[in-house]
Amino acid sequence: MNKKLKFLTRMAVLSAIIIILGFTPIGYIRFIPGLEITLITIPVAIGAAIFGPIAGLFLGIVFGITSFIQAYSNPIFGVPMLSYNVFLAAAVCILPRALTGFLTGLIGNWVSKLNKFKSLGYGATGFICSLLNTFLFLAPIYLVFKFIITESLATPLIQLASSAGVPLGGLITTIGITNGVPEAVVTAIICAAICNILRKTIKD
Repeated sequence: MNKKLKFLTRMAVLSAIIIILGFTPIGYIRFIPGLEITLITIPVAIGAAIFGPIAGLFLGIVFGITSFIQAYSNPIFGVPMLSYNVFLAAAVCILPRALTGFLTGLIGNWVSKLNKFKSLGYGATGFICSLLNTFLFLAPIYLVFKFIITESLATPLIQLASSAGVPLGGLITTIGITNGVPEAVVTAIICAAICNILRKTIKD
């Protein structure tokens, strides 16, 4: 099997995992209402860390597409954006995930050159990937709801912020911290373990 076919096969497998995680309950760990950890960043982080930025870009786009489809069932973020402009919603869902995968792949390339502490490096790669996903997604969400979408369409999110007694930026920051940090820790642990196994079994 040549290198190109191997690469495509590996991307197909990782993409299938992303799709399964994206459209089934196993893609999310829910501890308490409002605290949800997504596992979908894990195959993106692993693929980017092992196979580089192009793989990360591709897997990020796959992740973003699943996120865009899921937006149709998200009354807080997704539905208001879709009601305003479907292309805006697609951009917010897909572009941050594509950039996350690409940047993670660049970090993975650097980690692959380390002689020591690769396990720690892959764990850090997974951690950074997850935090990048959280920040790069929530930052445009804030900008869109703050400056672009009309107040009538943003009502569910505004009401949620009002009931919590915090401004919109404070609510989104809280979501990012409470969900993003545990998610990053889980991603780091799993990414370190799986990447260690893969780098020993994959030769090219």
